[in-house]
Amino acid sequence: TYMNIKIPSRQRMTVAHTITLMNERVWLGHFEVWTEEQVPVFRIVLPLRGGELYEEQLSDIMTSIHEETERFFPAIQWVVWGGKTPEEAIAAAIVETEGEA
Repeated sequence: TYMNIKIPSRQRMTVAHTITLMNERVWLGHFEVWTEEQVPVFRIVLPLRGGELYEEQLSDIMTSIHEETERFFPAIQWVVWGGKTPEEAIAAAIVETEGEA
C-alpha cells in the first residue's frame, strides 16, 4: 500500500529509523521506502506456489494492511511535518484509544 507522503531528502535517515521501529511492531508484512519515489509503502509478500489463497486468508491480509497503515501513517507524518523524533512518533502511534468522541 502506497502512503501519500513524499519524504524530504533531509529527513530520509530519520524516517528510515522510524520505519525500523514501526517494523518491530508489525506481525504481518513490513514498511519500506521506495527509493526512486521516496514514498513509504507497506508490503506483504505471500509465496503461494502450488497453494491456494482462501477468502479468510485474504480477509486477514486486507485487515492487516488497513490496520497497520492507519496506525503508523501518522507516525511518519509526525516525523516529517511535526518535528517529532522517531521514538516520540511511535509512542504516539501505538497508544490505543477507547470509546467514541
